[in-house]
Amino acid sequence: MSKWSIAGIRSIAARCLRNRRMIRLVAVVWALALAVVMLLPSDSLPQAPGGDKLHHLVSFAVLGCIVALGCPHRLIVAIGFAAIYGAVLEFLQPLTGRNAELGDVIADVSGAVLGVGLALLLIRVVAQARPGSTN
Repeated sequence: MSKWSIAGIRSIAARCLRNRRMIRLVAVVWALALAVVMLLPSDSLPQAPGGDKLHHLVSFAVLGCIVALGCPHRLIVAIGFAAIYGAVLEFLQPLTGRNAELGDVIADVSGAVLGVGLALLLIRVVAQARPGSTN
């Protein structure tokens, strides 16, 4: 079996997913990075391709996915955490000279749900790679 075969990739992913403590650390680091980016004055940020809502959607999909992988038996908590975190950051933005927008909160929540769904898919794919799996 080649190291880069589908089975090899699933095996590597399975080993990574077993380290929940590391996944939770990555979630904390990502959440802190989001806070920094979302609370910096907008004129200090570089322009990135895509729209503002797309940035929110993708950023919180990543957060939702990482949190769900770190706590796979608490998926509603993962969605709730990412959604509330996004809303709190959004409503803190006026303190830094930025505008709070309901559309950004909606994109954050949508991204969190999308990320948790992606985590579920990843968990299922990895589970199929385990010997003796009936999935």
